[in-house]
Amino acid sequence: MDDDLVEALFSITGGNLQLSSDIVLLLNDKTEVENTIRKIIADKNLGHLLIERLSKISEKGVMVNETLKYASLFGSSFYYHDLENVLEKNESYIRNLIETAQSFCLVNGASNGASFIHELIREAYKNETKVNKVKYYTGYANCLKMLYRQL
Repeated sequence: MDDDLVEALFSITGGNLQLSSDIVLLLNDKTEVENTIRKIIADKNLGHLLIERLSKISEKGVMVNETLKYASLFGSSFYYHDLENVLEKNESYIRNLIETAQSFCLVNGASNGASFIHELIREAYKNETKVNKVKYYTGYANCLKMLYRQL
């Protein structure tokens, strides 16, 4: 590969060898784009990179990651009030976290909720909940119980 391509690949992947390998395979086999992207996510490379980068920016990045992990369980879109119950934080705090996530082009915020910019981003965050399933799915289930009681 020529030096410019190697440099561009390194700048995108941060030197992650597995992700670099997956991208090279993707570039060489256009017919398998969707499967390769799903493989990258299934191997947790994308999710891990997103979470690692956001975690490094500040404590707020860590909270954005937590918020999006929970949000991913609700589907491709979610309401702020659902996250309030799960995270035990007020709506203005949740909105602030979602604005930060939007600045990283992970979600599109709206007046009462938000949606992931792509299903693959949601899947990456959902895959990250598997590390501590009990925590995330218990929080999600408790939120559903609270919503049911309100009906």
